[in-house]
Amino acid sequence: MILLLWTIAMLAVHLRSRQLVKRMWEPGQNRLAWLTVNSLVRFEGLYYIAAVIYAVMERRAALFVPIAVLAVIHFAVWAAVERRSDWPAATSERKQLLDRIQIFDWGESLVLVYIAWWLVEALH
Repeated sequence: MILLLWTIAMLAVHLRSRQLVKRMWEPGQNRLAWLTVNSLVRFEGLYYIAAVIYAVMERRAALFVPIAVLAVIHFAVWAAVERRSDWPAATSERKQLLDRIQIFDWGESLVLVYIAWWLVEALH
């Protein structure tokens, strides 16, 4: 049940990731000081650790494969973000990066809906 709620939270974050990240980058716009790109990526990374553990415990290959693929991607992003100290300063570079983030996150949202469906089915 906790993983299902976490999946729903992940879905909400991913559907609005462009707006969230943009707000974090604009001076004076981020009213939640703890909400940073790093904290978002950590939130996602921890989710995928929990999801991989769940998929392995449930022995569901159809669930494990998409989770494992996204976990590997997110762990790589997590490592890269932890090492990064600056973000693009130019508006055009930021827009390009935000567009890429949003496109990837919309695709990831489809997988999150699939994961949520599996989790709801497991509750029955």
